[in-house]
Amino acid sequence: MIAEIDVDGNGSIDFTEFKDMMFKKRDQLRDTIDPLADAYMVLDYDDSGYFSLSHLHDIMCALGENIELSALEALVKAARKDMVVPPGFENSIDKDTFRRMLCPEVRSKKGKK
Repeated sequence: MIAEIDVDGNGSIDFTEFKDMMFKKRDQLRDTIDPLADAYMVLDYDDSGYFSLSHLHDIMCALGENIELSALEALVKAARKDMVVPPGFENSIDKDTFRRMLCPEVRSKKGKK
């Protein structure tokens, strides 16, 4: 590992080599940040893997978004057009549905072959 960082090969890591290593690590970490996953974790406050449609509606209204519950229901239905939803979870949103709602062009990992 030190050989990777010790660009000048003098056997020690100077400040410039250390700084370059840290910037490279920062850039690698930045690429792994998923804002949709972060937002989902906030909404799935009990870590159940789902949150209710009414919970999303309440939060959106509290944030000043004037949206009808029926509009959210239509959005969920469109996002789930080719998904199998377990009985009893029709009004719940899982991570794949949430991702599809916000980024319809993004296919979930479960949906990829």
